[in-house]
Amino acid sequence: MASWREIEALKQDRGAAQRLAEALFALGPEALTDWEQDFLEGVPRRLLYDDLSTLQAEKLLQIRDDVEVLSMFEGMRIASLIRRCHEARLDLEEDDEDWIVQIAQTSPTALRRRYLGRLLRCARRLGLLDA
Repeated sequence: MASWREIEALKQDRGAAQRLAEALFALGPEALTDWEQDFLEGVPRRLLYDDLSTLQAEKLLQIRDDVEVLSMFEGMRIASLIRRCHEARLDLEEDDEDWIVQIAQTSPTALRRRYLGRLLRCARRLGLLDA
């Protein structure tokens, strides 16, 4: 999560905000939601006329954090957690089971931060992590 200092600095630095928005937009639809793509695409136009608002800067930094790819979390290997959840997936609800299968097939060694909460929730339901 971005600090208030980082948010304020980004609000005041149009160049940095534009570079970040363009770099994130370049990740494409596989990493971003439709709303995020629309937001990022519009940032350069907004910056022609004004600085970002606090909320816009915060959202830009949140998108940056959400698309970060993690291979470790608090000393645990994401690959091991995905594998263990996949092995026990039949004990999950159907939508979580399908999601674990998809993650195990497409990204078995790392995960975008935005999906970490769901992986941890599944692991807790399966008794792989303490609640």
